[in-house]
Amino acid sequence: MIKSDELCLECRQEYPLNGKDFCKRECEERAQINAPSIYKLSNEGRKFKDISNQFSSSWKHKNTPIPNVYAVYKIFPNNDLVTKYNDYRNYVENRHGFGYKGRPFPKGNENRTMTRGNEQRRFHGTRMKCFLGIKTDTLCSNSECSICGIIINGFKLSYEGPRSFPWQKFGEGIYFSGTSSKSDYFSKDTKTHNSKKYKAMLLNKVVVGRAFEMLEENKDMEGSPSNYDSVVGEPGEKLNHDELVVYKECACYLVI
Repeated sequence: MIKSDELCLECRQEYPLNGKDFCKRECEERAQINAPSIYKLSNEGRKFKDISNQFSSSWKHKNTPIPNVYAVYKIFPNNDLVTKYNDYRNYVENRHGFGYKGRPFPKGNENRTMTRGNEQRRFHGTRMKCFLGIKTDTLCSNSECSICGIIINGFKLSYEGPRSFPWQKFGEGIYFSGTSSKSDYFSKDTKTHNSKKYKAMLLNKVVVGRAFEMLEENKDMEGSPSNYDSVVGEPGEKLNHDELVVYKECACYLVI
């Protein structure tokens, strides 16, 4: 059996099987008990390099230098959020059959096949008021710290309305992007530690399902159209960068 190049995230003593985070059941159960929590990945591991590459390769704002990735943390939300996400992904998959028999992905690499629920990884930038991932691994209780609030409670549509973010292009939803530099724009708080400046960004699994493509903004939208599960803003003459919007809290799940 092939072992991971990353030590068990809980005990840090043994290497789990490839694709796993924990070396034994006891470690996994301990992580579930401590959830929500975050675990730092090794900067030498494959996962760190994969995510760093995704971040750097999707940075498209040429006038803004690409930041160095200082650390990557694996997020373990509470079991209730995970269950709701999995149930919703299964519901969308049962409606459309995206992952059935390796259905080819409609755009990009011809060898890429779709996953259950058309699940994709997307960035999300938001506010951070503490030093999570910089000086501490402990989540804070500051109601203005959106990073910790999302990790603890999941994404909330009540925080995503136009009063909070008047520049939302497709109505009140939860916004993501495959362009890291676009999501960086919404990571408003820069923290300084040892004379260096840091920001935080979330990488999420999102159930895209059947996406309704838009070429221009429509701020009056109240959700995805009938028989669609999300809205995708396609870059072109009127939109500079891609956007993905979901209108259900259970459609997104924190990864990093």
